[in-house]
Amino acid sequence: GTLVAPNPAGASPSYARHIRFLDMLGLNDPEIARRRTVPRHLPYQTVPGHAKGDGRYVLERKPDYIIAGPSNGSDIRRARTLSEYELSRIRDFNSEYRLKTVRISVTRYERFREYSETKSGEMIFTYYERAK
Repeated sequence: GTLVAPNPAGASPSYARHIRFLDMLGLNDPEIARRRTVPRHLPYQTVPGHAKGDGRYVLERKPDYIIAGPSNGSDIRRARTLSEYELSRIRDFNSEYRLKTVRISVTRYERFREYSETKSGEMIFTYYERAK
């Protein structure tokens, strides 16, 4: 029953079929995909597939976890996408969600040293958890 709202909703839903996902970019979410009035606030919205979002809708769905930014997550105050931008400006978001970070060992993956985010042998994963 867990609901996770990430930006990168490609591989994760394929591998974690026991978890429900809410695609904050709208590629796999009809409500966001059909949003007609889409404000332009961020340069990253010009990247194909990254124009849409809906922070209010995401918050109304009450996801258990929100992963802002790229797949390893980031602080929502550095918004790249519309859903993040809008969420960061909603008072209820700031009272209902807590920023969390965890360190994940990646040394079991052969090519971990090739990426700046994992070169140390750890990846910092950043996400928001809904306060219960």
